[in-house]
Amino acid sequence: MTTLVLKREKETKYGTFGVIKHLDLVLYTLELPWNNNAKETSCIPEGTYEFKPHNSVKFPGSYILSPTEPREAILIHVGNTIIDTHGCILVGLSRTNTGILNSKKALKLLNDLFPKGGELLIERD
Repeated sequence: MTTLVLKREKETKYGTFGVIKHLDLVLYTLELPWNNNAKETSCIPEGTYEFKPHNSVKFPGSYILSPTEPREAILIHVGNTIIDTHGCILVGLSRTNTGILNSKKALKLLNDLFPKGGELLIERD
């Protein structure tokens, strides 16, 4: 199983910014700031999670993370600012001071490279 590493680099009022690097792949991430793992208002704790393909009407082509108890339905999906996430991880091909860009292309790249998912290690830089 392939392990991707998400390094959280900085936290601002616009969210928690990070980067995933794997071989030639570089994806930027955006999550909510840490708020004691509170539902819909916090990023999830650092640690190792399995990510599997997940499809829903709202988030087709996304991934679901596990185990995330006591929280549930933590996804990797498209979005550009923390308004687009309620505790999930957004991915993009570039970033600004307030969000990430090219999210749909980033998620497609992730789907192309990891169609069955893998393991995600989240750590603070």
